[in-house]
Order: sequence, then C-alpha cells, then structure tokens
Amino acid sequence: MTVQEPPERAAPHAWATIAQAVVDDLYSLQGYDNVMLCHFDRAAGVSTPVAWAGRHSEVMRRVAGQITRLFPGANPWEVKSRWDVNPHMARLWSSGDTVIDSVAHLNRGVNAEAVLNLICRVSGIRYAICVPLRVDGVSIGSILGFQRSPEFPVAKVRYAEAFARQVSLSIHNVQLLNLQRQTSAALASSMQLLGQAEDRTRRSISEFLHSQVQSKLLVAWSRLDDVRAQDTASQRVLDDVRRDLELLREHDVRLVSHQLHPEALGVGLIPALQVLISRFHRVLEISLVANDVLAALDNHGGERLPQSLRLIVFRTVEEALGNVLKHAGAAHVTVSVTVQDGDLRVSVADDGRGFDPQAVTPGLGLRCLAARVEASCNHWTVDSRPGGPTTVRAWWPL
Repeated sequence: MTVQEPPERAAPHAWATIAQAVVDDLYSLQGYDNVMLCHFDRAAGVSTPVAWAGRHSEVMRRVAGQITRLFPGANPWEVKSRWDVNPHMARLWSSGDTVIDSVAHLNRGVNAEAVLNLICRVSGIRYAICVPLRVDGVSIGSILGFQRSPEFPVAKVRYAEAFARQVSLSIHNVQLLNLQRQTSAALASSMQLLGQAEDRTRRSISEFLHSQVQSKLLVAWSRLDDVRAQDTASQRVLDDVRRDLELLREHDVRLVSHQLHPEALGVGLIPALQVLISRFHRVLEISLVANDVLAALDNHGGERLPQSLRLIVFRTVEEALGNVLKHAGAAHVTVSVTVQDGDLRVSVADDGRGFDPQAVTPGLGLRCLAARVEASCNHWTVDSRPGGPTTVRAWWPL
C-alpha cells in the first residue's frame, strides 16, 4: 500500500532524528573513509547532503582547510546537485541501481574539477559506492561510502544495500509518523470547529426560543384573556389553557433555552455550574468545590477566563453529570473545579456502582464526552472499578 509522504521539502527535518546515527553506524561498521546521506527533493529534482560521518577526521580537516584557502566560499560538504547533473546521478535517481565509480566521475558537475582534484589528492579518497534509498519504488535519497581502494567486495556491496533498505524503512516510518501527527492536528482542529459551530447553533436556537417563541406565546396568552372576557361560559376551559401556556412559556421554553445556551456563563463559570447543578437537585446530591485561584480568575464577569474555555468546561461537566444520572445509580456527586500549576482542572466523582473500564465498551455519552474534551485539550481520564467510585478528570492549560 502506498502512503502519501509529507511535503518533500520538509523531509530533511524529519530525517534529522536518524540521519547522523545512520552514517555513523555505516562508517564504523564497514570502514569507509567517509559516509554521506543525501535527501532527494523530487519536486525540485535536487539532491542535498543531510549528514556526514568522517568529515571531522584529521585528513578531512586538512582538506577543508586547503579548500577554504584556495577556493574562498567553496564548501564541498553542503553542495546541492540536480539529479541529472551527470549520467551516474541520473542512473542512481531514476533506476534505483547501486552505482560504484570514481569520485571524479560521480561528482562531475557537482563540485568544481579543481576542488575535486584537491580533495582526491590530499585525502587519497578516490572511489565511492552510491546506494539509493527507495520507498515504494521511488528514490527518496542515497547513502554514499567513500574509500581509497577501488575494490568493493560483493559482501560489502550487499551489506550496503541491505543497510540502505532498512534505512529507507526507518525514514518512511518517520515520514508516516509526521503525517499522522499532521492528520491528528487537522482532526483536532476540525473537531474544535465543529464544537464551535454546535455552540453557535445552540445559541441561535436559544435566542429564537427566548425571543420569538416566548413573544408569540405571550400574545396568544393575551388574546385568550380577551376571549375569556367575552365568553363567560368557557372561562374554566380558557383558564386551563392560559395556565398551560403560562407554564410552557415560563418553564419549558425557558428551561430548554437555558439548556441550549447557558446565559449564566456571561456572569462566570462558577455561577453557570451552580445553575447547572440546580437542575439535578431532585435526583442527585451534588457538591461544587472551587479553589480560591479559580474564584479570583472567575470574578468580575469571568472575563479573565475565555468564554470558549468556560463553555467547554460547562459542557464537560454537563455531559459527565448526565452520564452519572443515566448509568451510575449514584446518590452523591462531587464536582471539583480548580486552577493548579497553570491548568484549569475539573473532576466529577460519584459514589455509584462503577464499572471496569477495560471490559466496558464506551457508550454514546462517554464517546461524546471524549470527543468534546479531546477537541479542546486532549487531557482527560476515567478512573473506575466495579462497585465504584468513578471519577472523570479533565484539564486545560491556561
């Protein structure tokens, strides 16, 4: 299966974690005078050195010193080259064949001929083996081993090729890991946007219920009052209808409106949680604990806590309490909201029946809770055991 790589130009950074270790290993195990690993940018058609081994030996220091004196500005260790700079490089990148030849032939067009002659004369290094790094049949780089002798035994060539295959696999794994991280980050961003869109929709519906529906119900209630005054025979029925409308307007619509969008968040996180907890007073005993640091941040309208953070904390507690009510069989719940070590921390602990997290498939409520928290911070845990207690924890960096 072919997996799309991250952008080629970012590859050297992805390789940095393994490139130097790769050349150091081949250098020490096979006795080359120098080993170089190159990255191939297919989009630009350019090969770039990523890591060297042996360049800091006494001989190579002497080579570098003479090059610097005779050719100011020349740097043979950092030279980029096009894939088609000479037939040997074109063969390496296009066919994926191992290439063994003289340094002069392999580097023709890469370094100036005078620089090449100086390197070969001072170092004595005249021959090289170039083994491509390939993933899914595509060249992504190469390993080059340089030595004085023209002899490359078959066993040494096979070792270099096997080594290159393992390196290619390692590099590809790094690329896949980076791609996974990018995908995870994009998914988290999408989930956050979906959460924001959901809250905007909730707010719109809440405002619609609170304004237009409430207003229309009030008008209907008033018109019924007019009819009641004219038709005394139907007063009892009309009184019942007016009471039902009043209950619908003052209780049901208002309750749904507040559930869709908690207006108390405009005052602060703690007041909003107090309103939330009051909804459960007939079925659960709930204690709210908040430390002084949070109270200080949450005062004066809660402006020191971002509205988005207050809302996600509110929804997290709301979801957790809903799960307790549906599944836990609990009598008491403690909701703790504190600021510690630069994090806003929330825990919801109940004394219910508990469960084995390893044996239970998460239901819709727990999955919704996970999606909501992971979209905003990705820090949350559920601790439980059969017989209880159960504690849900989440935290957000401030």
